[in-house]
Amino acid sequence: MSLDKNLKDYILRVNKRVIQRQKKLGLISANTPENKLEDKIQLDTEESFERASSFIEENNSMCQIWRGAKCKANRKREEEIYSVVSIFEDKCIDGRDPRAFDGQADSLKTEMGQITLDRVSSDGELIPRQPEICASLNDVSVEPLMINLPHYDPYFEGKSCAAIRLAMEDFRKTDGVWAYLTEQEKDLITQARSRSLDEANLALLSLTNIAAFSNFHNDVRADEGLVPLKSVGLVALYNTRTMGIELRAPILIQNKDSKELTLAPFDREVIKTAEIAASLPQTHFGEFRLTFNKTKTFADFEEAVITLAIQLLERKIDFEHKEDIRRFINKYFAELTSNQAKALEYRMFRAVAHQYLTGLSKVLEQHPFSDHEERFISISENARFVGKYDVEDQSFVISVPDSETGAKRIDIACSVMDHTRVDKEKAHILFISTSINKEGFEKRNQIRDGHAYLSAINDNELLFRSLTGEGKLSDRISKGNLLPIGVLLDSQTGEVLEVVKDNYRYI
Repeated sequence: MSLDKNLKDYILRVNKRVIQRQKKLGLISANTPENKLEDKIQLDTEESFERASSFIEENNSMCQIWRGAKCKANRKREEEIYSVVSIFEDKCIDGRDPRAFDGQADSLKTEMGQITLDRVSSDGELIPRQPEICASLNDVSVEPLMINLPHYDPYFEGKSCAAIRLAMEDFRKTDGVWAYLTEQEKDLITQARSRSLDEANLALLSLTNIAAFSNFHNDVRADEGLVPLKSVGLVALYNTRTMGIELRAPILIQNKDSKELTLAPFDREVIKTAEIAASLPQTHFGEFRLTFNKTKTFADFEEAVITLAIQLLERKIDFEHKEDIRRFINKYFAELTSNQAKALEYRMFRAVAHQYLTGLSKVLEQHPFSDHEERFISISENARFVGKYDVEDQSFVISVPDSETGAKRIDIACSVMDHTRVDKEKAHILFISTSINKEGFEKRNQIRDGHAYLSAINDNELLFRSLTGEGKLSDRISKGNLLPIGVLLDSQTGEVLEVVKDNYRYI
């Protein structure tokens, strides 16, 4: 059975199960004629199939481009610039900043830009919970640089991160991230909240993410007999209106003697990539304004961004503010190594180049990523997602460290899509992905060599069941608000290979 036929058959079976659930729950009147229900099932199946199949097709096309020779060469150029530094960019669960625009970097997507935390049993230190993060931090041959980028929109009041707004309402709870903070740290975040939500987000991530990354990596370095790094990261802001970075002087100040933390002034110094982009010669300003979000021209756009960013880094273009970023980093982030500082400077210039070539340094009320227009949700446990590199359709790309956290993040995404009414009362598409080596997939029907395939199917079904069994998601499925689709992805390319057809049985 072809991928499309498999997908349509799966959706049909899911919709039949949902009707059964709605009958049992009394959500459908017992007097509703069966032929009317059958018509609804068929119409919903066709509509959902058209959307889901188009998302898969776009995913597979973009994966081929991302893994193509030109894009690989583009990222190789970046890797050569900061080969001794491992870049982690942690951003909010938000479709307004597609992964493909990040280039050569490890990209995380979490609510508020907040990674899931854990504590070491012996000493109580904060560390990341997600295994893939810890695995990366185990590598002492490189210097990690975590750039936390919670989002906000300073030009339109009330458009700060919805997740941090919810978190601040419940910050006195003893579960979630607040369980890892002292009362003094909570007070600092409360003080920051009195200024703005984005200030609260900066304080929260400074006290959690940066500490967790530093603790884990420096513990590994100590085991290897290496001197600990003074800094492994920083917190900046991602401006959704301009698709740029705003790097503020650190929000926390530590007393040298008492080690006590206090808040830095609200009106402290800030450097904005949009302002630097606006100061460049205008010869090629906005050259990709109409095409930067098109799949066919993505490789050309990426090449242009990287070329301009390298020219700015190497001072091959003369303009008034060419030294501003370097001076700012040296002044406020002096604890970074020279390698980390260079990598940070390049990432800032990369944002400058993106804003310059798209013309987004000039504030526009609307552009393809200015507002929430996410069309589907995509989750995974191992950084392989449907739509990961898609630049034409916004989507929620969500890391799942455990079922409870995953369900919470999916529910946040659904709430946003409910608000934007992108699906006009139809079910939101949720892709639940598991990776498999292409060779293992191709040998799926061979008795001796089919174990990898069976293992991937089992893993996907287990993840599917654990997520869809969570209360909020189970309710959404019952009401026809959410359509979960399990898929197997090529572990190398990210292309969709198969729909896990028997997952409908768990609905």
